[in-house]
This record gives sequence, structure tokens and C-alpha cells, in this order.
Amino acid sequence: MAEARPKNGNGNGRGRQTSSYDPVRTPSTAEAILRLGGTMQDVARALHVHLATVYRWREQHPELSEALKETKALADGKVERSLYQRAIGYDYEEVEETTIVEVVVNAEGKVERPGKARRKVTKKRAVPDVTAQIFWLKNRKPAEWRDTAIREHTGAGGGPIDYRNLGQLSDEELQRLAGGDQPR
Repeated sequence: MAEARPKNGNGNGRGRQTSSYDPVRTPSTAEAILRLGGTMQDVARALHVHLATVYRWREQHPELSEALKETKALADGKVERSLYQRAIGYDYEEVEETTIVEVVVNAEGKVERPGKARRKVTKKRAVPDVTAQIFWLKNRKPAEWRDTAIREHTGAGGGPIDYRNLGQLSDEELQRLAGGDQPR
């Protein structure tokens, strides 16, 4: 008699054991990972489940599906704004903070080290980035900015190409089409 295999969290006795769906923890974990630029594979790893399980849960649980859509849209929006800013250039402030330590011996012979914070702010300009501009235009206006050129071939006088069956032409007609000498 065959020994029964213990069932895992899936109930089928095969594959990796999965944790069960938690309507609070699962969407919030997925949101946190995606907000930081993670992938669906990262979500699956964090939840200790297979990627297929995350996709199945997304279909079965509307709250998870909505959380994934909204979070991805927010992250995509941030990247789009950043790409746009990079394409047109932007102003920013560079802040450098330092602490100056002075060693002072007081009247009692104790060493004091008062620190003075110094903050230096420099205004800078990030120049427009041509690569970001090209990327933006190729994606937003592909008809005008695509890399591939469309070439149209025409027949004599700009008319349609004559696709007659060349096997039906005489030797003289073939020579004339080829622009060569008369047959011998």
C-alpha cells in the first residue's frame, strides 16, 4: 500500500507550500514593494509564494488587483515626471552640511568639544538631456520620431509595380525590362 503524501497549503500534496491570502497584509505588502520599484516577482518572494499564486490572487481578490494597479500607476507617474524633468532640465539645490569641532579646555581642566554645524547651499542647474528627449519623443510621438524609415517602391512613372508572371514573358520582353541587350 502506497504511503499518503502530506498535503501542503495548496491542498494537492505537490509543489511549494504557500501561505494563505491575508486581505490586509497581502495588498499592503505588495503596495510597499511596488512603490519602491519592485516587480511582481519581488512581491511573490516577499509573500513566500510562487509568482503564479500572486497572479491567481490578483484575479480572485479585487482589493489586491486595485492596489497593484494604483501603486504601479503612481510609480510609473513618478518615473514619467522624472524623465520629463531630465529631458527639459531643472534647477536644484545641493546641500553640504559639515560640523566643525573645536577642542576647548575649561577652567576645571575638562575638555569641551562644542560642535558648530555649517550648512552650504549651492544652486545648480541640470542641463536638458538629449537621450531623455529622444526617448520621450520616440515613445510619445512614434510616427514622427521612429528609427525605421518607411520606403515605398513604385513602378514606372510612379505607378504601381507590375507583378506579372515573368515566366509568361518572351525573351525580348525580359531583355527590355532588364534594360539589357537583345537576345542572341
